[in-house]
Amino acid sequence: MAVMLEELRRVPQEPAYVVTGLTGLELWGSSQDSMPWKIDLSMTSTRAASEVSSDVSAETAVPTEGSHGHPELCHRPCLYFARGNCQSGYECRYCHLSHEERPIVLDKSQREAARLLSKAQMLSLLVPHLSRVAEEKGLTDKVTEILLFASQQLIDAGSPEPATAKLERKLRKALRKMSFSGLLGLLRQTLSEGEAACLSKAVEVARVALTGTPSQKRSFWL
Repeated sequence: MAVMLEELRRVPQEPAYVVTGLTGLELWGSSQDSMPWKIDLSMTSTRAASEVSSDVSAETAVPTEGSHGHPELCHRPCLYFARGNCQSGYECRYCHLSHEERPIVLDKSQREAARLLSKAQMLSLLVPHLSRVAEEKGLTDKVTEILLFASQQLIDAGSPEPATAKLERKLRKALRKMSFSGLLGLLRQTLSEGEAACLSKAVEVARVALTGTPSQKRSFWL
C-alpha cells in the first residue's frame, strides 16, 4: 500500500484516482472495526488508468510482476508506463499490459446502499456474481479455490437478514458490470486479516493456473 501511495504522490499535475485497492477504489476499515467491509468509493480523476494505458503501443508492453494473471487477476495499470517513463522494468508492481475496459466503481447512491448492508448481506450479493463472471470468462476451472473460499465465507457468515429490494437493486446494477478482480476487491473488504491472507493464496494459485508461471515475489495485490 505504501508503494502505491508513493507512486501516486510522485505523478505531477494528476489528481490521485486510486488510493488503495482497485482502480478508483478507496477502501477503509480494519478487522477490528465492527463493520470491516465498509466501503467508500471515489473517482477524483475523469480518466481511468485503463484509458491512459490503452494509448501505449502494444509492442512496448512487457509483462511485469504486476501483470501476473492479466487480464482478470493482474494489478491495476501502471501510471508511469502509461506515460512512457516506468523505470521499474519487470519488477514493476503494476500492470503494463492493455486494459481496454474502464473499471466499474460504485456511485454515491450505491456506496450509501453498501454501507447499510451487513457482511452476510454483502457476501450474498458478491458470491453469485463471482461465479457468474468466472463462467462467462471461462475461468471457472482456474479460479476454483477462490470460488470455494468465497462460498465458504458465505456459509460461515450465516443466513443474512433480507435486504430491501431498493438496496439490492442499486448494488446489483454495478456488480453485474464489474470485472472478476473488481468483485474480489470488494470481497477482500469483508474479511479479517487472516481470511484475507487465505484469499491471497487462492488468488496466487489462480494466477499460476492462468499464466503457467508463479510470481517471483509474494502476492502484493490482496
